[in-house]
Amino acid sequence: RFEVVSLVGTFTSDGKSKHLHMSISDAKGNTFGGHVMSGTVYTTLELVIGTVSGVQFAREHDTKTGYTELVVKPTNADTNNATR
Repeated sequence: RFEVVSLVGTFTSDGKSKHLHMSISDAKGNTFGGHVMSGTVYTTLELVIGTVSGVQFAREHDTKTGYTELVVKPTNADTNNATR
């Protein structure tokens, strides 16, 4: 059994995209981390989810790196306010 000591990342409100990193610790304090692919919660998990307004998170292919990278763009409402 492990305890989740850190869980960070992004996911879209439509559920189509997620990218999470997690660190877990065992009873001896050994810590392991990496990408969250799947898993099961044994008893409970305290999780706080925050939202960011005015921006849209997306993943797009980056030709320089060859990876699908996180791209943060202002929403249309924010773009209009920025030009005023």
